[in-house]
Amino acid sequence: MAFWNRKKKESGAVSIIYGDGFYSIRTPRYDAEKLAKESYCRNVIAFKCIDKIAKAVASVPWFLYKKIAGEDDERILNHPVLELLARPNPIESFPIIMEKLIAFLLINGNSYLERVQLKTGKNIGLVKELYSLRPDKMSIEVDNGIKAYIYGTGIHKKIYPIDPVTGQANILHLKTFHPLDDVFGWPITQSSAQDIDTGNDMSVWNRSLVKNSARPGTLVTIEKSLTTEQYSRIKEQMSKKHSGSDNAGKMMVLEGVGEGKTTITPWGWSPKEMDFNESERNVARRIASAYGVPMQLLGYPEASSYNNMAEANDSFWEDTVNWYIKMVQAELNNWLLHDTTEIYLKASLDDVPALAHKKVNAWKMVDSASFLTINEKRKEAGLDSIAGGDILLVNGSLQPLGAIPDDNFEDEEPLTEDEVAAEEEIAKNLLLESGFCQESIERFLGYNND
Repeated sequence: MAFWNRKKKESGAVSIIYGDGFYSIRTPRYDAEKLAKESYCRNVIAFKCIDKIAKAVASVPWFLYKKIAGEDDERILNHPVLELLARPNPIESFPIIMEKLIAFLLINGNSYLERVQLKTGKNIGLVKELYSLRPDKMSIEVDNGIKAYIYGTGIHKKIYPIDPVTGQANILHLKTFHPLDDVFGWPITQSSAQDIDTGNDMSVWNRSLVKNSARPGTLVTIEKSLTTEQYSRIKEQMSKKHSGSDNAGKMMVLEGVGEGKTTITPWGWSPKEMDFNESERNVARRIASAYGVPMQLLGYPEASSYNNMAEANDSFWEDTVNWYIKMVQAELNNWLLHDTTEIYLKASLDDVPALAHKKVNAWKMVDSASFLTINEKRKEAGLDSIAGGDILLVNGSLQPLGAIPDDNFEDEEPLTEDEVAAEEEIAKNLLLESGFCQESIERFLGYNND
């Protein structure tokens, strides 16, 4: 049976719809263990998609900022939240926790992050550790709304109650949209389950053919009736002694079965008929499409419409990775910094090596912009202003359209002395405003050429 149809045994809990006012301990309606095994653990395409997305999100650095009215937000260098992200727990770094968080979300549609707070002392309530919890071990207590999260079972279970006033808990529940469930999210893996099962079955089928020299079976025709003993002996010889990868290409000798003609006809497929490459590509394309990973990034360049790897990578980050980063960013700020709106965490895509070429292109655009001053360009680069940097530099060879003479300039009347003096005065004022000294201006205008 396909794993997307496999259902967990009913726990006996009252089945409810969120908000009806009934009490229940809810668990997801899918089998989380089967989803993980059939997709991440068995299917190479699903594994690669989940792995690429999770590691991409985990590779992004995080910074803390403070909002300042009327000014650019100020980056904070020392804060308990930064210490928490630098060392979230004794055995895991923040990138590892983030990778697990996103991988669980992709496989199960739900992901859980636990915070451990100080219970005594002057810093009571301060978050000191973070842990990513397994979704398959999490259940939710519902009583006219979510009342508590329950991790584990029996004597090992731990209950995380939700504050009825603030709505806060020591569990951050990340979930994808589920059209039929208000408590749990919908797994992307579940949507691509049929294609994942198809891919797994194709891999098993190909392996079986290779082990049996690409022959699915052998046709044995005997022109006489066989006793039960003769039939069993022939079947045993054919199945055990002349099949499998160890016996491929060996001579076949079959014991006599008495009178009657015996014909043995191996049947199979040619290499062309065995070609499952196109079918596998179609299955891989559908799985990759469900997760939002371009096929070119999975080693199928001929199946992609992208002109090069950079475009495929840009699409991957902009259309897929960026959404998960923004989602986690908003949820972390709402959870870790719920008591303030002035301080916030922000993931910095500027420091991602995969997007470095976009940053270079942006710098080139800023540098070539003729309408920006030096200080405005320095500000875009994150640098401080410099003295004299507010002057707008332009190409000296450019002229206004009206200043270009026409073809009949020889016929124009020469300027009078007063007109020449006025033009020189305008030029002197413009040069003075640009910062030139009086001596330089006179030399430029030809007054001091000794």
